[in-house]
Amino acid sequence: FYVDGLDTTDEAVLQAALERELAAQGHTDEALRAASVMRSHAASVATQADFDRVRGWGLRSFPQLLAVRDDSSMTVLSNGFAPATQLRQVLRDSLRRD
Repeated sequence: FYVDGLDTTDEAVLQAALERELAAQGHTDEALRAASVMRSHAASVATQADFDRVRGWGLRSFPQLLAVRDDSSMTVLSNGFAPATQLRQVLRDSLRRD
């Protein structure tokens, strides 16, 4: 999505991506069923619950890399895009602190 500058809030964009991925895996028939599930009330409720949960955690950006510890505490390691070299160093530093 992001490399191609596609709008992930556009249902048609998501549907096309889903169809391409399922077809590439040999599951063309499932694409229509998956589209129906994506538009369902249950999917909408589950998606909203996910958004509510991450907002409750204090997360406000995407992508965001978190370290979640055994005690369920979280540390934000990166807000927004970061190059892999930077992420490696952030992860190393986080592991050293633990």
